[in-house]
Amino acid sequence: MNSISVILLGLVFFAGWQSKQLSATNDDDYVNDRIENITEKYKDLAYLGFFSVDDIKPFSILQFEQTVNKYTGDWQKAEHYTELLDKNKLQKLKKELVSFISENEDKDKIINKLKYWCVSSRQIDVLKNDYEIPTGELLSIFYRNDKTNSAFNILSIGGSFDPSKLTEIQTERLLNSCLNKIAEMSIKEQFEINSYVYSKLAQSI
Repeated sequence: MNSISVILLGLVFFAGWQSKQLSATNDDDYVNDRIENITEKYKDLAYLGFFSVDDIKPFSILQFEQTVNKYTGDWQKAEHYTELLDKNKLQKLKKELVSFISENEDKDKIINKLKYWCVSSRQIDVLKNDYEIPTGELLSIFYRNDKTNSAFNILSIGGSFDPSKLTEIQTERLLNSCLNKIAEMSIKEQFEINSYVYSKLAQSI
């Protein structure tokens, strides 16, 4: 191989490496912009989502000694972890999540799931806090819907579903499981779920 061929081969390898670096940078910028938009729009709810969305919760817990030490192996509400982190640590977590998601082939799926977890969570908060709908009633509605029923597979529920027999942590875990399930759906399916929930609530009045 002559010197010109070596130079040309080197340029090809460099161009390939540079292309990969540029692609990685573009991915980081894209993910950063989307995550930034979610945190600006949903504020504290987005940070709760970091510790609620199944796809990123384990990663989030592992980022800090405080959250790792608080982890017992049992499911806990997001507040169980976020209350340990100040504003600077939450910002650091957001930055680490951007890098983590950027390297994932399903980056859009994960980001959309976080976004729509926030959307659904905010809607549930309105029903619970403003309309004073008990969480158990909402869970009963989700249990009867074919699209969200599988969210209850995380617990062994024999026979008919009775939310009054659930512990507080089981109730919160099932509700979060439903939110994760809904957040994975298409927008059309989310609208259908919302319509189903409101229609059942209207029938109970």
